[in-house]
Amino acid sequence: MTTLSLAPAVLQWAAGNIGSTVEQLAARIASESKVKKVAAGVMTPKQAEKFATLARVPFGFLFLSEPPEIKRPDLPDLRQVQQAAPLSESFYETLRDIQNKQEWYAEHLKEVEADIPDFVGKFNHKVADTKTVAREIATAIGCNAALRERCATKEEYFSQLVRGVEASGVLVFKNGVVHNNGHRPLSVSEFRGFAIVHPVAPAVFINGKDAAAAWIFTLIHEVAHVWFGQSGVSDFSASSDFNPHGLEQDEFIRKWAQYGAALQLLARAFKVSSLVVARRALDLGFIERDEYQGVLAQTQKAAAADDGGGGDFYKSVVVRNSRKFTYAVVNEAFSGRMLLRTAGSLLNVSPNTIAELRIRRGA
Repeated sequence: MTTLSLAPAVLQWAAGNIGSTVEQLAARIASESKVKKVAAGVMTPKQAEKFATLARVPFGFLFLSEPPEIKRPDLPDLRQVQQAAPLSESFYETLRDIQNKQEWYAEHLKEVEADIPDFVGKFNHKVADTKTVAREIATAIGCNAALRERCATKEEYFSQLVRGVEASGVLVFKNGVVHNNGHRPLSVSEFRGFAIVHPVAPAVFINGKDAAAAWIFTLIHEVAHVWFGQSGVSDFSASSDFNPHGLEQDEFIRKWAQYGAALQLLARAFKVSSLVVARRALDLGFIERDEYQGVLAQTQKAAAADDGGGGDFYKSVVVRNSRKFTYAVVNEAFSGRMLLRTAGSLLNVSPNTIAELRIRRGA
């Protein structure tokens, strides 16, 4: 039987392409007794083919003596979690997709002579008072206690916030998979969201694989990056002090007095996760750190698997591609200024879907 000897560094690069390790992939293609051998680069051609397939890299790349230099889109890494998972090709494909959409939309806005937003990069994140920035963002997107109380669920609250953010001039994309491929989920351990600052068409992306309450926190966090003029990928957590969406200290203290330590009731009242409530309670000295750690452990186990698009494919397309962007593309296609094929490519759908989106909107 032919045996190949492949460079370990190349295998590490290939495994990292999907946010995995060589050992993890080796365990999927070899018996337990042969995992170490395969992980060391000694494998059969059939095993090598399967390794390349799992890692989503061309088979021939595995025969290189060192990892190839592949140009990837650049975005500052603002993640703060220690030993965060490497950014995989799924992340980079998603980033490229959003950048392409943003580029088209910016040109579209210039053609229609749309107003240029005046808030992009308005504040310096090193010296700005976060409460001042939070108040301005909250006013711009219509985020207040009345809105939160009107919304029955976290999902509804998030949806209303997205509408406010897009009305202010920021595109919001939320997806839990690469394009529309349900077999390629995005990893929350890699990132929760990212912001791409642009003077005309700023955009934020929310990882839909996260929990619904986390979408809200991530949305506000990424929008703040736009106001600060700071592009980047984030693994934002509940430890942030920037909370313009409903956890003002005075109100939190009043609610705590009303509900006591009932974290779930407080979470429902504020339309956030129990982890966010626990973090604020910890900061205020209402609970001990071990209790907070317990909530954190439960949250990690119960991370949502849904990408937030719901069961309706057409609604998912709109959520994944930003409502504002989606219908700009649909309108251009049916005005005759864009081919249906091009519109489908921008939205990662078939041309027939473009027609159905137009019908469903009633345009």
